[in-house]
Amino acid sequence: MTCSHAGKGITFGADDNQIEYLVDDMGKSLNKATIIGNAGKDAEVRYTGTGKAVATFSVATTDSWKDKTSGQMQEKTEWHNIVAWERLGEICGEYVKKGKRVYIEGRIQSRSYDDKEGNKRYITEIVASDMILLDGGTPREGGGNHSEGSYSNNRSAAPSQSSAPVVHEFDQASAVDDLPF
Repeated sequence: MTCSHAGKGITFGADDNQIEYLVDDMGKSLNKATIIGNAGKDAEVRYTGTGKAVATFSVATTDSWKDKTSGQMQEKTEWHNIVAWERLGEICGEYVKKGKRVYIEGRIQSRSYDDKEGNKRYITEIVASDMILLDGGTPREGGGNHSEGSYSNNRSAAPSQSSAPVVHEFDQASAVDDLPF
């Protein structure tokens, strides 16, 4: 196997089979979370002082495995705090209901805030950029298992096959200081 540096990439090769790995000179990183789980509560929508909608809700994901010593199935549930801004937040408030299965994609964010007693609290959450209703259903359809609905804050996202609206991107970074809670 040979290894050579080729500009912005590193090429590894064995005979005629070569794989090139791109290396970014700027040292970029990636902050992306993707989860599929069940909403732990109905999404709650609030509005900031400047009128921006922000929805908050939790999503449970469950891992299961077989214990090697006992042979028994084991489960662990992890709870994720979700925040959705502007139009995506309004849509979550309308459609995300307790128990509904959802796909959430976004970025992980940690922040602190002072609670009602003045104590500093820390929270880690997923700031949603995309949401897909996996159980389908809408309030006007009366819920149930209908077609999936896909909602996004990403302009480059491919159009959904359903009739769900696509929400356009906004600057979430500037809105973080505007949280109402």
